[in-house]
Amino acid sequence: MIIAAFENNILAIVEGTFAATFAAEDIEPQFHALTHFPDRRANTELADLAERLNLFAAYVVELWDEACAPIPEAEIEAFARRHVDLTRRYWAAEGRCMNWFITGPARFPVARNEKRMKISDARHADLKAHEATARKAVKRKAFPHGADDELIRSGDPSAMQRIVTCIERPRQRVDRPSSTRRWCGSPRSTRSKTVSGVAIPNIAGQFDRTCPSRWWTSSLPGWQRKPSASHASLTSEKPWPIC
Repeated sequence: MIIAAFENNILAIVEGTFAATFAAEDIEPQFHALTHFPDRRANTELADLAERLNLFAAYVVELWDEACAPIPEAEIEAFARRHVDLTRRYWAAEGRCMNWFITGPARFPVARNEKRMKISDARHADLKAHEATARKAVKRKAFPHGADDELIRSGDPSAMQRIVTCIERPRQRVDRPSSTRRWCGSPRSTRSKTVSGVAIPNIAGQFDRTCPSRWWTSSLPGWQRKPSASHASLTSEKPWPIC
């Protein structure tokens, strides 16, 4: 959804009964003391304002489509009207600031400029805070009882059902057999395991006790292991080495 268009250095905003037009040359004098290219700064500010308005309108449309409700034109209009007013205040506060690289370092009012810059930063913070608050407010109106990924509210008529679902979900995960449990059993068992309808023989249980590799699979500790009969020719009176 597009409510602001920036073309040919002119920003046009139309939403409901609210309409506003800004030209880059109109706000360009406010940045003469801040940059060598005030025209570029003016175009950047107008483009950023158009982007913020369009992003909010797109967010509201997406939110109301998810909630299966008609698009609230009044909410978008109220946001656009208030956001444009806050942006004008930010531009006015920014226009009172100075850059000594532009104006010159001689007799530069450092303390006064720092105070004005703090006010400008506060106005810019108001823009971000207003956008975040507006997004939270429209989401609350789209989902008055909270979305599925949010906390359960006491006023939700389906709160009890959602609580039961949250309790049953971990219980179902515990009761569900996992793939690792299918392999539990004695390693000496010769029975075949069945996974996804395919019988897999237990190769570990088919080793002969006289096989040399069987000695290495003994469950006894290293100091209790004894060589099998097949290792008699390889052993001596000295203890069997432990690797």
